Amino acid sequence: MLGTDPLGAGGIAAVICAYRQAGMQVDDARLALSLAPGSARVTYLATHRSGAPLFGIPLWLSVLPILLQLRWRNELRVVHVHSASRGSFWRKSILLWVARCLGSKTVLHIHGGGFRRFVEHECGTTAKAWVKHTVRRSTVVVALSESWRNYLLSLAPQARVQVVLNPVQIQAHPIRQPEPRRILFLGRVVPAKGVFDLVEVLAQQRARPADSGEEATWTLVIGGDGQLGELMRRAEELGVADQIECLGWIDQAEKTRQFARASVFVLPSYDEGLPLSMLEAMAAFVPVVVSPVGGVTDLIVNRLQGILAPAGDVQAWLEAIGLVLSDHQLAGSMASAAFERVQRTCEANLVVQQIEAIWDCLSPHEDAGPMPAVISDG
Repeated sequence: MLGTDPLGAGGIAAVICAYRQAGMQVDDARLALSLAPGSARVTYLATHRSGAPLFGIPLWLSVLPILLQLRWRNELRVVHVHSASRGSFWRKSILLWVARCLGSKTVLHIHGGGFRRFVEHECGTTAKAWVKHTVRRSTVVVALSESWRNYLLSLAPQARVQVVLNPVQIQAHPIRQPEPRRILFLGRVVPAKGVFDLVEVLAQQRARPADSGEEATWTLVIGGDGQLGELMRRAEELGVADQIECLGWIDQAEKTRQFARASVFVLPSYDEGLPLSMLEAMAAFVPVVVSPVGGVTDLIVNRLQGILAPAGDVQAWLEAIGLVLSDHQLAGSMASAAFERVQRTCEANLVVQQIEAIWDCLSPHEDAGPMPAVISDG
């Protein structure tokens, strides 16, 4: 299995950590993972690490001799890569090509909501042809939702695309101590995540007349890094900087504390794969307001498991957040339904079993057998 350093930040790292919590044992010295006894042996190799030196042998190239060694020892059965867009995809596509040359079956696991924009608007004719070739030649392609599966099949109709949702740890009784009007956002602080729109929402809510029924101003809590300086400058311009609390990147323990304190979780993204932060909020019994992009609508029906609000529509987001904060009965019912949905479809042990089932269908010397049926919520 190849991907970003699981000790770092980002969605892929979080997914790998969830696999680990579901039974994968990590040897920190070698960054090698082994599944529970009786399961397949998995070696995890980091191809990217935040803060890696610019000079010297790139980390992803250092993977090549390890792949050769595993092939020489006849231990290279399946190469499973976790890929996003741009540099991540180019690195992983070369490693997939090497794995195929070594006679291994390959699994291309696509993450990141920007993949379609990357392919359609950032790739030229030759680059797009290579993307299609990589998708088509991979033994199995893993998509995070039915909508992403359909897109990948539009690129390469011959591809064998399997839907496997992102994993999340489920606690039987999540701790909830919500603070009034406390809004939680987790993710990169960039325009594509819609977080700058939330600043506009705060400004509009603050400007409402006193007789509009609003009890007090809202607090926006941001867990993530990125363009924090630009965001706070905009907040200063709009007079709402005192309503924003910036935490930076937070670990899992701090996430748990923040979920417990939040009245609502928000993710107004313009693009998504299947956002892990949303799944974690659902598993923590926090009502969610999210934009209907990527795999979000595979799990959330508007006003049943959460509120869906169009990305970029500040007025719609103002009303959606206000509804959750004011209608406690609706918020509670949506949180319960969301918890049930994510428990049934995304529980980490279930997802690991689905990944293992795909591997079990693959052999280095024979055509892949029929893919297992993935449990779906329907």
